[in-house]
Amino acid sequence: NKDIKIYYFSLVVLIIFGIYMLFPGNTVSESTNETSMISTLPSKIPIKENVNKVIIVLLHGNHRCSYCLDMEKWTEETIEKYFSKEKEEGKIEFLVLNYEDPQNEEIVHRYSEHPFVSIYSETIVNGVSNIEEIEDAWFYQTNKEKFIDFMKNYIGGLVENDQ
Repeated sequence: NKDIKIYYFSLVVLIIFGIYMLFPGNTVSESTNETSMISTLPSKIPIKENVNKVIIVLLHGNHRCSYCLDMEKWTEETIEKYFSKEKEEGKIEFLVLNYEDPQNEEIVHRYSEHPFVSIYSETIVNGVSNIEEIEDAWFYQTNKEKFIDFMKNYIGGLVENDQ
């Protein structure tokens, strides 16, 4: 009888939490458009350097699946193939960070308060940083050509807006 009460109490708490997370402003990220999400961190972060650049960040844990490894490799291929000039000029960076490594804690929490395997973009224009989670990249995690095409268009849009 006591176990049943604990079970139902836990169930009610989970349901309430689920309902709470459904309402705007209570989620880990809020949708900004159909193709991306903004993290719970302030989306506009003033920074010291007054440069214009795009940073793509892949967060992963200690144990990496083939999808995460493929997304890293394909993102690097995309940048090398379509944005090598911008990379050479320092206008594009690609960071791969283990969120479980204590040395990365500060920079990882810049992108996510609750890190998990994810990919982000950060655009810095006139000293103001805008960070977005690139959720739609996961739709293409099993198809190299579609992933690269998606990332080429996504990064291309950021580079154009960054000028």
